[in-house]
Amino acid sequence: MKSKYEGLRWTARIIGTLLVLFTIFIGTGEIMEGYHKSGKMFLETFSTLTIIEFILWFMGLAGLIWAWWNEANGGFFSLVCMVIFIILAMINPASEMEFAWVLSIFLIPSVLFIIYWWATRKSVKKAVSQMP
Repeated sequence: MKSKYEGLRWTARIIGTLLVLFTIFIGTGEIMEGYHKSGKMFLETFSTLTIIEFILWFMGLAGLIWAWWNEANGGFFSLVCMVIFIILAMINPASEMEFAWVLSIFLIPSVLFIIYWWATRKSVKKAVSQMP
């Protein structure tokens, strides 16, 4: 059954996939550059809070991928991880992210997945209630 909300779903999927690919591309370059400059692996120079931020960041990205199969769980998981990450990035003095709020762009696909799930859930209930 095709939903009238398929455009919303595909918009969330495309934006989420582009953000994941962008993060992998930039992250790989930053890791390699940091290793060539200092000769150490990038995790050796970070505080525990910064490592927790990285873990939350990648869990949020994994949630965006999970949302391809399960919009509700993946969207909520990604949203929670990304919000906690942004809060930690804003309060962590070692992260040097004065503009951490800009990272809220990563919340857009999560919110779109949740809106899609909510809209289709309501329309499915309506269709079932109208069945003879």
